Amino acid sequence: MWKESFLNKVERATKKINNVEYYQVQDPMFDYVIKSAQRLFEHGKLDNVPEHKLIQTGGKLLGAYTYLGAKSVQLRAERDIYRQKMEEVEREKSLEYYENSEKITLARTQAKAEVAELEELVIQKETEKNNYEHAVTACEKMLGFIQSTIKVKQGERFASREVTDNS
Repeated sequence: MWKESFLNKVERATKKINNVEYYQVQDPMFDYVIKSAQRLFEHGKLDNVPEHKLIQTGGKLLGAYTYLGAKSVQLRAERDIYRQKMEEVEREKSLEYYENSEKITLARTQAKAEVAELEELVIQKETEKNNYEHAVTACEKMLGFIQSTIKVKQGERFASREVTDNS
């Protein structure tokens, strides 16, 4: 019986956490990064992608990187505020319960139970922050990949010119 109760509570709490698709709908920049990653993954022969397309995608990813970085900083601050306010409420409740019970351990336990839902909100904020930080990291990785690909293409062009010039 306790296991079913626990699993029901877990299910209710995890349903409140937004998935990647949610952020894609809510934020066009987030969506662009995810779709760019999918295009890179699904593209059969990346060496056939024209250099100008890589540069264009890189430029857009750079813009997304800047925006998403700022957004993740904001979300980190929001998460910290949520956590701070939850801890304040927990301390207030602990003092309130301590006045009535005179046992600090019992007072803290009661306060912790009362702020459990607030802790879920902090976890939701943490997840949102983590999703944006992940998108920033994805931008970094894709930008590095695009830079490397462009350098390889330029090196191949240079090498083919040298072979043509020496013939």
